[in-house]
Order: sequence, then structure tokens, then C-alpha cells
Amino acid sequence: FGSSVKSFLLTVRSATPRFPGTMMLVLVAALLGCTSGTLLRGPSPEQVQMLKQELSELEKSHNAGEKVQQRADAFFEKSKQLFTEISTVAEDKTSNLATLLGHLHTAQANLAQVALDVKAQDKSSGELYARMLKDDDTDQSKQLLRNLQEADKANFQRHRRLAEMFEFKFKKAIHFISKGEKAADKQKSLREAKDNLKLLMSSVKY
Repeated sequence: FGSSVKSFLLTVRSATPRFPGTMMLVLVAALLGCTSGTLLRGPSPEQVQMLKQELSELEKSHNAGEKVQQRADAFFEKSKQLFTEISTVAEDKTSNLATLLGHLHTAQANLAQVALDVKAQDKSSGELYARMLKDDDTDQSKQLLRNLQEADKANFQRHRRLAEMFEFKFKKAIHFISKGEKAADKQKSLREAKDNLKLLMSSVKY
């Protein structure tokens, strides 16, 4: 976790794919077999209906994916604030760790859920793309679908990776504090816990 949290967050945000109207129109044209407004092949009413349904599902899937990623981004911002809290508490010789421990438990649970949500949405999205690629028979539309699939896949992986890295750090912090609470010598264990928290934070740049 030696890389900057800020730069990683910026990378995740900048990579978030959008589904602009122009891309939708291009995909529609490709799936219908149109080039520059010229109809190359006439789809049957059944094909048109299937296309409408798949495009609707694709848009819904993309919107659901963006909501999951936006929730993840919000928790990533809160995680940055919690890193600051860990550093502050670790440096304060008079501070108690009970409040921090509660914040860490909440953050760890939220990030674990984020990772699960991202994984589930990634799986659902992948299944939809696979079905659309199987149903379609034109190289142009397949390439467009693959491009969208790869962009979504990469972004899901970035969000999942960051959620798991943050969760790992918070689990370590929870371990250090919980271990100290069980020790017989509370003052000594408190100092050791804070020293371990300082060491933990030494590899986090934000």
C-alpha cells in the first residue's frame, strides 16, 4: 500500500466509464446493421424487439454499476478521513482508542459490503455482455460491446481492489487495538498499540 491513496482514487474516478447518448446511438446502429444511416440489412420485428430489450438491460446494468461505484467512492473518501483519525490518535499520548475502534469496525464492515456489491455487479454485467455477444452476429457491434465490457470490467476491478486494500488496513488496526485491550498491562499495551498504528500508517500516503 505504498502508493498514494489520493492518486489511486483519482485513477479510479477518471476511469469510470460513462454511457453517453452518442455511444448508445452508435451501438444501436451497429446492432441494427446500419452504417452512416444506410441500412445494410433489415432486421425482423423479433430482432428489433430483442435489441430494444437488451439495450434496456444494458443501460439498467450500467446505471446500477455506476451507483455501486459511487457508493464505493463515498466510502473511499470516508476511509481517507479515517486514516487521518488513526494517525492523529496514534500520535496523541493521552487519547483513548475506544472511539477509533468503533469507527474502524464500521468502516471495515462497509468496505466488505462494497467489495461484495462490486463483485456481484461485475458478475451480473459480465453475464449480460456474454449473452449479447452470443446473440449478435456482426463484427462491428461485437467490438463495441467488447470495448464497453472491458471498460466496465477494469473499473469494477479497480474499485474492488481499493475496497479490499482499505479493508485490510482497517482489519490490521482493529487487531492491534483489540490485542491491546486484552493485555494485563493496559498502559503498556496502549503504547504498543499506538506504535503499531504509527507503523501501519507509515506506508499510507494520502
